[in-house]
Amino acid sequence: TLERPSLMGRTLTPLGAGRPWLWDRGASLTVELVGGALAGQPEAAVLGGANALALAHPDGGWEVLQFRDAVLLAARTYALSQLIRGQRGTEHLTGPVPPGASVVMLDGPLVPLGSGLDLVGRPFRYRIGSSVLLAADPAVAEVEATADMTALTPFAPVHVRARREAEGIRISWIRRTRLGGDGWDVAEVGLGEAAERYLLTIRAADGAPLRSVETAAPAHLYPAADEAADFGAPQAALRLSIAQVSAVAGPGHALDAVLVL
Repeated sequence: TLERPSLMGRTLTPLGAGRPWLWDRGASLTVELVGGALAGQPEAAVLGGANALALAHPDGGWEVLQFRDAVLLAARTYALSQLIRGQRGTEHLTGPVPPGASVVMLDGPLVPLGSGLDLVGRPFRYRIGSSVLLAADPAVAEVEATADMTALTPFAPVHVRARREAEGIRISWIRRTRLGGDGWDVAEVGLGEAAERYLLTIRAADGAPLRSVETAAPAHLYPAADEAADFGAPQAALRLSIAQVSAVAGPGHALDAVLVL
């Protein structure tokens, strides 16, 4: 039971591809709300989580982006600017979005529809309407949805580095966490998983996988013998991908990188 609806609407203008996690000072997005109002927030408040919305992408994924400024253009219509794209682990969804995409503000009365792993993969039918109406009333909307592993999928690592040593190529990276990762004063953010595991894939120049290894630490030595077996000679650059692995959801979204050695 919710006391009020979330702010929802649709986009009226296209949004081009963007870079995640950085202020985009040039892009803007016009949205039309079903009802309610939006307001700008100071940059510090936005960096603290304010003005976050979910934006539906053409492939069915939802990007979380934030905005600093909201300018009223017409009734329930706002131009959003000073954007931050790809928040909350959605940096893989920063491609272009056509007009007509659904938007949902994330500071509303959101509630989980299920929390047990036994619900994953099971289709459910939800009826939504005023609490004074019967379920069969025409004013009650009906929607079907199936829970997946999105909420349990690990975030992609960041800041991958590689350097050549006598024994081979030393690769290292920094993990992220889905839970409790916003504090700046902790020595290290919590793991948020049952165990620390990563899937490292060495790739050819065209992206084809050549070798995959699992590691329990955010580092790996790619031996010179393996490099010779995979490529035939020492490489000037190395293409790879790294994904943190959940015991429940499996590999998360991967960091893809080409590193000059």
